[in-house]
Amino acid sequence: MKQVVLILMTTLLLVCFTGCPGPGSPSTTDYREGDTGPGNGIVFYDDTIGFDFDNDGVIQSDEKDLLDGTNDGTVSGDRYLEASPTDWPDSEAKAWGIDDVNTSVTDLLGSTPDELSGSVGNGEPNTAIIIAAIESATETDTAAQWCVSYSGGTLTDWFLPSIGELLLLYENKVIVGNFNTSQMTTEYYSSSECSDHFSVWSVYFYNGSITTTARTFSDGHVRPVRAF
Repeated sequence: MKQVVLILMTTLLLVCFTGCPGPGSPSTTDYREGDTGPGNGIVFYDDTIGFDFDNDGVIQSDEKDLLDGTNDGTVSGDRYLEASPTDWPDSEAKAWGIDDVNTSVTDLLGSTPDELSGSVGNGEPNTAIIIAAIESATETDTAAQWCVSYSGGTLTDWFLPSIGELLLLYENKVIVGNFNTSQMTTEYYSSSECSDHFSVWSVYFYNGSITTTARTFSDGHVRPVRAF
């Protein structure tokens, strides 16, 4: 009997050490929209299902399998997106940053509202680019900085969503909850910059309209997300 117990314990340990995903690893567990994710956030997107971005009633092959950047019909990397359960660090709007209108990271971010599905998966690298530019400009208290400071589930891979990821978040705002939707000034910032060099793409969460917000004159709400 002792030998059987020892064998079972050894097998369990081997499974854990070789098969348990660590922080930031692709998920091996199936989640549904509305479930609590590994970061104690709310799951709002499944890359195997995708989303009808062009609103034609059908989720096409180029509207799913977006997070790993391959769109090859298989999900080889991250599968889900989860969002923090509340705005961060509070309900007050924050600056986007890069206040010098002559400074642009547009070419590196590379998203337009006409490429919503193509921007899914860009939030994390966009945020890293923004952080580097902001730190170079010695700015503080900005949207991207607040997102990377979030540590839900003791995880540290949270980021400011791209415009496509932000639209997905809006589409599931009831499931995720606690958004500012009561008035016109309810835009939420994305990490996707506009081609005019001084504006960023935002989404009004009272009606879902996509808009541009000047970096230097406006503040936006912040909701950290992460992929897993």
